[in-house]
Amino acid sequence: MKDRLAFSTNAFSNENYTVDQAIEIIGECGYSGVEILFDKPHVWPLDLDGARIAELKSVVKSTGMAISNINGNTASGFYGDRNAPPGQTFGPGFSCTNEEFREWGIDPSAYRVDYTKRCIDAAQQLGARNVSVSSGFVGPGQDAARQWGQAVECFKDCTEYAGKAGLHLIIEYEPEMLIGSAVDCMKMIETVGSEWLGVNYDIGHSYVVPGEDVFEAIEILGDRIIGTHVEDIAGPTPALHIDPGHLIPGDGNMPLREIFEKLESTGYKGYYTVELYTYARPGKDPMYAVTESYKRLMELAPE
Repeated sequence: MKDRLAFSTNAFSNENYTVDQAIEIIGECGYSGVEILFDKPHVWPLDLDGARIAELKSVVKSTGMAISNINGNTASGFYGDRNAPPGQTFGPGFSCTNEEFREWGIDPSAYRVDYTKRCIDAAQQLGARNVSVSSGFVGPGQDAARQWGQAVECFKDCTEYAGKAGLHLIIEYEPEMLIGSAVDCMKMIETVGSEWLGVNYDIGHSYVVPGEDVFEAIEILGDRIIGTHVEDIAGPTPALHIDPGHLIPGDGNMPLREIFEKLESTGYKGYYTVELYTYARPGKDPMYAVTESYKRLMELAPE
């Protein structure tokens, strides 16, 4: 495990750091992998061209790291100065309905499919092996069954596209999302029926899913776990996007060592990617987060 530690650039997603600087800092700290955020302010896939992809590839290569994941979970840069519909702050998603986005004249699920395919194109050119995605939320008053059917078609389309590129599309689930549990994840995977659809297992998300046990979840997901997100949580609590969510490993009360041991015992061979986007916020220090996380994980990693 110690040679498969990675860190996400989203801890540096503020006006103080470019994505290139974030990649270089992460490499200097000793990580073997880096996850690149594909959302503003770091990389906006709709603006990417060949020259910029070549620059990113060169920066990653100079650090000696591999890309652990392309994080396409959010497309919140779509909004700019506009207010998102209630419950849709991640950007237009697979589960979003036309009614919610009528004022902007877009089909939200089609927008997100295009967005995801652009992430896949860039990932292939960068040499990444997987792209993480989220389902989107069930909006207030929305028909969850209708949204599920719509999301199935989106996942089928994007998974087929990823498979042709030789990449895995990996679902990151979260409470209150359409895909909000390990059981939901497996239901979608079985419905889509493709070997190229897997899971980005965020251990903190699993920890706070009502009624979900992280060890049982790992058993349920099995070899469909292609990537992970690692953080600590002082909980369990559903408050993932505010403190005390997404803490440096060791600052919460999750049984991290035991979770790592469970993942290793199932044959997991992917990266352990620390995701601490909360440290991009005012008053937080991403430099401390990246260095301290590496130190803590080296101590927590099973031999």
